[in-house]
Amino acid sequence: MSSAVIPFQLSVSGRGPANYVVRAFAAGRGAEAPLVLPDASAEPEALSLAVGRALFPNPVRQLLIDVARGADEAGARIQIQLYAAPELAGLPWEWATLGQSRPWRPAVREDYTLVRSGELRSPPRPLPLSGPVRLLIACAPDAEAAIAPLGHALADAARSGRMVIDLLRDSDPLALREALAEEPCHMLHIIATDAWGQGDAARLRLGRGLDGGGLASILADHPDLRLVTLAASADADAAALSAVANRLHDDLGITALALGGLDATQVASVCGPCYTAITAGDPVDLAVTDGRAALEGQEEPWGAPRLWLVPGTEALFSYVPGPARVEPPPEVAAAPPRMPVGAPLRPRRATAAMNHALQTARAFVVDTTRVGKPVKRPPRSAPSRNPLLQPRLIALAAAILVLITLVSRALPSSAAGDEKKGPTSAPTPSPSAQPGPPPGPASVPEPRTFFSTVVAAGDTLESIARRAGSDPAALAALNRLLPGETLRPGRPLVVPVYQDGESLPPAPIIKQGNLDQPLVALTFDIEIDDASLYAILDALDARQIKGTFFVTGRWMKTFPEAAKAIVSRGHELGNHSLTHPAFSAIGADGAVNELVETERIAREITGGSTRPYFRFPYGNSTPQMVETIGRAGYIAYHWSTDDAGMPAWLERVAADPAQARGAILLLHGRHKSAAALPGYLDRMRALGLQPTTLSAVLR
Repeated sequence: MSSAVIPFQLSVSGRGPANYVVRAFAAGRGAEAPLVLPDASAEPEALSLAVGRALFPNPVRQLLIDVARGADEAGARIQIQLYAAPELAGLPWEWATLGQSRPWRPAVREDYTLVRSGELRSPPRPLPLSGPVRLLIACAPDAEAAIAPLGHALADAARSGRMVIDLLRDSDPLALREALAEEPCHMLHIIATDAWGQGDAARLRLGRGLDGGGLASILADHPDLRLVTLAASADADAAALSAVANRLHDDLGITALALGGLDATQVASVCGPCYTAITAGDPVDLAVTDGRAALEGQEEPWGAPRLWLVPGTEALFSYVPGPARVEPPPEVAAAPPRMPVGAPLRPRRATAAMNHALQTARAFVVDTTRVGKPVKRPPRSAPSRNPLLQPRLIALAAAILVLITLVSRALPSSAAGDEKKGPTSAPTPSPSAQPGPPPGPASVPEPRTFFSTVVAAGDTLESIARRAGSDPAALAALNRLLPGETLRPGRPLVVPVYQDGESLPPAPIIKQGNLDQPLVALTFDIEIDDASLYAILDALDARQIKGTFFVTGRWMKTFPEAAKAIVSRGHELGNHSLTHPAFSAIGADGAVNELVETERIAREITGGSTRPYFRFPYGNSTPQMVETIGRAGYIAYHWSTDDAGMPAWLERVAADPAQARGAILLLHGRHKSAAALPGYLDRMRALGLQPTTLSAVLR
């Protein structure tokens, strides 16, 4: 088949069902007809005919026939490029079939490939490759049943050396981001457990809810990525999965393939021939057609796959001279597959450093170009067939040494038995004689879950940890406690849970700290600019005062140096969400993503942690949201007064300074607030009050 492509552009749009039209344009000619919407709930055979008649009414079909004749004479092929209005994008246009005795199905014909396109943009050039295509499979928790069929379907491509396959089990957005940062990835296959929602609100479940915009933000920093495939359980909403793929395509211009409505075996039937064809250098629209044809040959739902691409990007990769592709030893090539694709990039998280060591080791311990039995390395004295083998062995040794060291320091006591059933043991407490500052939240090993609670009379770290299945050292570090600090009744705590335990009374939104000390919490919500931030820091430095800064993830990414300055000058970080939304409107999954992404950005940019402090944007919350953020490792803090109320609050406090004890003050990163701050601080000190951090006021 010639690589020359003649575009046949189809547009389905209009101003409501009574005014929908289908327009076609190709070879300088056009055609138009009213659009009769197909019944998407019809049986496959009837649906196919209805979609075909909707897309190709007589004027449009005649234009297609005329253009096809010209393509035959030119030795070219036609690519049907479908542009669907947002309200029509969810309809199954790929099912188009004309004729009953000899059905014509453009989605399964190489000479009539059918793709979807969104916003027009300059097509990226094919990625030059001198080695194998790297495929990352990110599998959500509870979706591992889909791995084995996919592994068998890709075995030949992997054994041939044309593809390197990495597998990320128990994937979530944070794990996906970390895996992509480890090494370049050319194709990404996501196995979600569910998909739901419409349009930009559509989400897929990858450990937790993730919308198209959130996924696009994760992938935006990886220019080598050329194809993203989205799959989920067969009963997931196919239109929602497609909407996420469409959003990826619109935001990044990336080629996206949605496999909604297919079970794991059917997904493997599509991806086996599709990925094999891509690694052989075939255009992606022809490769997807191979997958559709495989489904048709098995009498499976061949119209389900949906492909989005920018016209002109059919060639994902261009192969250039360089090191030979990886060639497996003969005994591997001859062996049938014994295990699923690749191996985990990492087990369940312990610490960020541990993850890095495990992923580094994984890159060399597991030769993921193999889907057969483990590779038998040649004897040390024998020359390596792969010129990269010796450096890899050196890196392997270094990675293992780092891994052993980190295991001894960072893992919970039962981490070696992570595969065993039963409760997970709590981490071993750090010796109290460690020099330097006390451990902070970033040092806490990842628990099973979190919950928030309030200290009762007689509670100690040890008693709470024993009852809740936690660990005293982790409790102290997560809640920024000082060594030997006595727990004050009424003090809120976030509890990391490592093993089975009892539930404790949950913490509400906290509006006040310790009433027995003349301390007030000086807190700032930062999400606008950096100029006011530096003015605030300078005012605090001049008076040797520390505060707590609730920052948004978006602000930290925009002003990373300012975020670093907060931590380097000794102030605390708190979490103020990623994008500053109203939490009552985004749902639990959206809320968790806002928290997790902000924490990830804080650790990446500043090395610090925002846990356990959170403030709802606009003060907008619900009881369910308070519980949700508790499970994410946070407690919500409100305020006693804010910028607008500060002058009146100071006047009231002047009459009775004792009433201000434990107050939580909220100022924003605004020029007006920064200008007024020095006067506020001096006035509070004159009244016998000490502005300080939230941690200090809670003690």
